[in-house]
Amino acid sequence: VFSILAGLAILIPLHSMHGRKVLGTTIGSVKEDTPAYAAGLRPNDRLTCIDGVPVLTMYDVMVNIRDKAGREVVIQADRAGTPLTIRVVPKLTAEPVPYAEDEFRESTRDRVQARIGMAPSLSQTVTLKVPIGQAVTDALMWPVDMVKGLVKTFMRPATIKGNMGGPVAIATQSFAAAKDGWDTFVQ
Repeated sequence: VFSILAGLAILIPLHSMHGRKVLGTTIGSVKEDTPAYAAGLRPNDRLTCIDGVPVLTMYDVMVNIRDKAGREVVIQADRAGTPLTIRVVPKLTAEPVPYAEDEFRESTRDRVQARIGMAPSLSQTVTLKVPIGQAVTDALMWPVDMVKGLVKTFMRPATIKGNMGGPVAIATQSFAAAKDGWDTFVQ
């Protein structure tokens, strides 16, 4: 019990003070034959507004698109310093996909939702401040999320080989995560 309390006493203030890295709005890839590609969005474009609403994170982008299938969405973007206005009509996914309920937590449910066919740049992140209440919730949920992830992995045995590794793989991933900051390391 003391170990858990000590861990929480360390993680909560660290998490609250340093914030949480999340994906920014820079596009990493655009699939051909998708609404994003047809509209002219390209890798390295940075999205700034959707339908007049400023977007800071890829979660903001997703929230402002996922319920707008078949309706035109106006995207303001920046391409190498040049402002762009792009109009795109999102399409519904054929199958249910993970439905993120907040910026910080992995999705626990799936649903059909609108997409435009682009993926974020994994190298462009922004750091969001974490309110103390969210820091407490996150610190308490990290062990729960870890157990859920393990259960999910073992429920699909075919994915175990690709998702699990021995001591060398664990050390390699830990060092890579540590280079990205403490919050990445503890996720």
